Amino acid sequence: MHGRGTFLWTDGTLYEGDIMRFGRLSGSGSIRWPDGSTYEGDISDGFREGRGIYKCNRTGAVYDGDWVRGLRHGSGEMAFGSSAGVPSGAFYHGQWIEGKRHGHGTMEWTSGTIYQGFWADDKKHGRGVIRWPHRGEVLVCDWADDQPNGWGRHEWRDEAERAIEEAQLIASGQHRESAAGERDAAETQVGFSPYLEAAEEAKAAQEKEARSAAAQKERSVRARRRKQGASSPSRSPQRKAAETPQTSPVAGSKSARAR
Repeated sequence: MHGRGTFLWTDGTLYEGDIMRFGRLSGSGSIRWPDGSTYEGDISDGFREGRGIYKCNRTGAVYDGDWVRGLRHGSGEMAFGSSAGVPSGAFYHGQWIEGKRHGHGTMEWTSGTIYQGFWADDKKHGRGVIRWPHRGEVLVCDWADDQPNGWGRHEWRDEAERAIEEAQLIASGQHRESAAGERDAAETQVGFSPYLEAAEEAKAAQEKEARSAAAQKERSVRARRRKQGASSPSRSPQRKAAETPQTSPVAGSKSARAR
C-alpha cells in the first residue's frame, strides 16, 4: 500500500492522509479523535511529528508548532482553553520540550499581564520579566519553580520604563547574569510573591506603628515632666532670706571708721 488513504482504529479514531509501504502512516495527514479533537500536519509512523496544528475540542486549546513522537517539542504557540492551572484565553509562544513549556518563551494572559523569559518543566524558571500594563509595573528577576527567587527589580508606574531595555534583552534570549557588585542600586531581594503588595503593606504598617509608638513615648515623657514640675515646693520667704547675701555689720563698722 502506498499513497493517500484512511485508517480507522477500533476506538473510533480516524486517520486520513499519506500511507507508505507496509501500511506505515507517514507523510502529511489529519487525525480526528472520538471527542471531536483534530490534528492536521506532518505524520511519522502514526505519530504527530514535524509541523502541525492540534485543536482540543474538550478544552478549546489550540497548538500550532513542532511535534516529536506525538508531543509538543521544539518551537510553537498555544492558545490555552479551560485546562487546569491556566486561565482560558492565555497565549504562549516559545520553546517546548516533551509537551511542556521549556526554554525561552512568552506568556500572555487575558488581563494584559505578560511574562517574557525562561521556563523549565512548564514553570517560570531562570531570568524573566513580568509586566502588569494596567498597573504600570514591571518585575525583572530570577525565577524558580514558577516563583520569584533571588535578586530582582520591581518598578512602579513611571519608573517602569527603566526596565524596558533589560526586558528586551531577555525577550531575545540575550541576558547577562550580573555580578553582585554590578547590580543596580535599585535592586532588592525579591521574596516569593509575584506581586509584592503584601510585603509593602506590611512594611508600611510596621513603620506607622513605630511612629505611633515613638509619639506616644514622647507624650508620656512630657506629661511626666509637667507632673514633676507641678509637685516641686516653692521656696519659703525664710529660705529666700537665707539665700540672699547679707552685709556684715562688722564690715560696715570698719568702713565707717575708715571714712
